Amino acid sequence: MRAEMSHHWGPGNATNPLHIGNQGQATRDRITQALLRASEKDCNDSRNRFIPRAALIEIINLEEVGEILKAREDADHWQNVAQDICPAHQGCACGWRYCTGRRMIFATLLLCRREELMLSRFYLRNPQLCDKDLPLNSDFFNNTDLNVSAKERELFIYTQWQVYTPFLTEFGTGNNQAVGELPMEVSLPWREKARIGKPILGEVSYVERIEIYPDSHDLTQDSDQVFALKTFEQRLAAGLSEEKFQQEVQANHKAPRHNRIVRLLSAFAYRDRYYLLFPFANEGSLENLWKSYTPDGVIRQITPVRVADWYSDEWLLSECLGIAEALVATHNLADGHLERTNALLHADIKPENILCFRDSGSNQLGIPVVLKLADFGEARRFEPNKALKASQVAHVKTYRPPEHCPGSLITLKYDVWCLGCLFLDFVTWAILGQDGIDSFRRKREVEEDDPAVTEAPGQLIEDTFFKTVKQEPTPLLFNRLHWGRNRKLKVDSRRATTRYSLWASSHVNVGTRVRDAVVSHLRVLRQHHRCSDRLEQVLLFVGGKMLVVDPGKRAGSLEVQEFLSGLIDRR
Repeated sequence: MRAEMSHHWGPGNATNPLHIGNQGQATRDRITQALLRASEKDCNDSRNRFIPRAALIEIINLEEVGEILKAREDADHWQNVAQDICPAHQGCACGWRYCTGRRMIFATLLLCRREELMLSRFYLRNPQLCDKDLPLNSDFFNNTDLNVSAKERELFIYTQWQVYTPFLTEFGTGNNQAVGELPMEVSLPWREKARIGKPILGEVSYVERIEIYPDSHDLTQDSDQVFALKTFEQRLAAGLSEEKFQQEVQANHKAPRHNRIVRLLSAFAYRDRYYLLFPFANEGSLENLWKSYTPDGVIRQITPVRVADWYSDEWLLSECLGIAEALVATHNLADGHLERTNALLHADIKPENILCFRDSGSNQLGIPVVLKLADFGEARRFEPNKALKASQVAHVKTYRPPEHCPGSLITLKYDVWCLGCLFLDFVTWAILGQDGIDSFRRKREVEEDDPAVTEAPGQLIEDTFFKTVKQEPTPLLFNRLHWGRNRKLKVDSRRATTRYSLWASSHVNVGTRVRDAVVSHLRVLRQHHRCSDRLEQVLLFVGGKMLVVDPGKRAGSLEVQEFLSGLIDRR
C-alpha cells in the first residue's frame, strides 16, 4: 500500500523502546495482521490499498486496544485512553455522529509501531484531537506541542493514508453547502466501479456505476450502496469541464426537492477531476427502457427484448403525471398559477434524462418502475415576468421547440414542447414498441423543410418535430429580376433572402409548423387497436395543447399536470 502497507522501526531500536509485555506484543501483532488482511485495492489507483471504515471499526475495538495499552509499563490511565480511542457509536467528544473516535490515529501509529505515542504525545498533549481532524499535515505538527521527531512526522503523514478514508455526506444539507476538494493521496471508498456506456470522443463527462463501502457515507437510508458517479474529465477539457461541473452543481442545488426529481447527493473535486454523485437508476434511462422492453402483445422485429409484463396504461399515465409534477415543481408553480422568482427552465427534457428506478425505497406503492426527472446541467433560472434569449438556452436537438432560434425569446413553455415530444414517443412505445419509435423518426427525417427557406434543399439539417415553411413574400425593388445562374440563400429566424445577382434579390418570411409526419403519426396512433380511450385523450392533448408552435397558445406545465391528474381520476 503506497509501496508497503507498514513502515516502521524494528523492535529493539534504541530510539524506539517498546516497554510492552508479551501479551501486548501478541495483541499488537494480531491487530496489525488483521489490518493488513482487511486492506482493499484502490479502484482509482491499483497501486494503493486502504482499510474500509467498517473493517477499521471492527478491528480497532475497545477490548483489543485495552490489551495493548494496559501492557505498557507507563500506562497509568489506559482505560480512559482506550475509551477515547474506541468510543461507542456517536460517542466521540467532537460531537460528529460519524466520527470513528481516535481509531484511525491509533491504527496509523500501530502500523508505524509507535503506538506508545498515543499515550505520551497524541493523547496527553492534544486531548481534543480525533479522527475528524485527519488528515494531518506538516503545518499541524509545526503548530502543536507533540514533540515528535521529523522522521516520526513524515512516517505518520505517509501511513495515515492507509487508514484514512473520507466520509461522504449529502450535498446541500446542514453545513455541507460547498464543494469540497479531497486530498490527492486519499483513496476513495469505492468497493466496485464500472463505466456505463462506451467512451465518446471529446466527451467532457461520463458516468460510472459505483458501490460504496458501508459506514463511509450517509447518502441513503436503505441498504443499497450502489450509486451513479458522474465524472468531469479536467485533463481532456481544461476549464470547460470545471465550468460545466459548477454549472450543474448550482442548478442541482437550486432544483426543488421532489420525489420525482433525481437529487444530487454529493459533489467534490479529486485528482484534477470533478465528481457528482447521484442515486443509481437500476433500469437506466427511459431510452434504455424503451429499447430493453416491449409491452405485452407488441411484436419487436429487430432485436429480441424482454416483455414488459408489468406495463399498463395506468402505469404510463401515472409516470407521465409524475414527470409533469416534477416539471411543475421545477417551474415553481406547484402552489399557484403565477411564475415566481425561483422558477427554473430545465431546458434538456429528453428520454436520456428521465431515469428509471425499480425496487427502490421510493417504490413502496407497488409501482413496477418509477420515472424521475434528471440532469439539471442545462437548467436556467427565470426572473419574474422576464424571458430568456434563445442564445442563453441549450440546444435540445430532436425535442427542441420552434422558438429556439436566434433572436427569439424563451419562456417556461419551452419545456412543455419537449415534454410533449417525450409523451408522444412514450405512447408510441406503448402501442408500437421501439420499432414504432424508430419508424416515426425515419418519417420525420425524410420530410424536407420548404426549399424556399432552407439553405440546403433536399438535405436533412436536423430531426425535429416541426418544420420551417414559407410565408407570403415581402415585395422589394427588383425582387422579380433573376440575373445569372448563381443562387445563394441566407436564412435567419424570421426571413430567408435569396440573392441572384449583385443588385437583384427576393425575400420571404420564415414560419414554422408541426411536421406532417407528426400530425399523421398522431392520427395513426389514435386509430390503432391498442390505443385505449385514455391514451387517445393523451394524444389529443399532446397534439392540441403541447405541440403548439405559438408558445402563447401552448399549455403550461401546470395545465399538463391538471389534465393528467383529471384523466387518472376519471378511470
